[in-house]
Amino acid sequence: MSFHYFIAMKLDHSTKEWLDSWKPDINKYHLPYKTWVHKQDYHITLQFLGGNQGRKAEPIDGPSKSR
Repeated sequence: MSFHYFIAMKLDHSTKEWLDSWKPDINKYHLPYKTWVHKQDYHITLQFLGGNQGRKAEPIDGPSKSR
């Protein structure tokens, strides 16, 4: 199994609802992706870190701290 890792920003409920309301209009353009994630999983990816085969990392919840 492959896992993908990224740093993301969570969205508030109203933003997720607003984005979800766009799906029917966006789907008319036949974009290359086939399915949407559930609106509860909407987020903004700030940095994609890559994949890892077979080993799952624990999520980091909250802001990162600078040194």
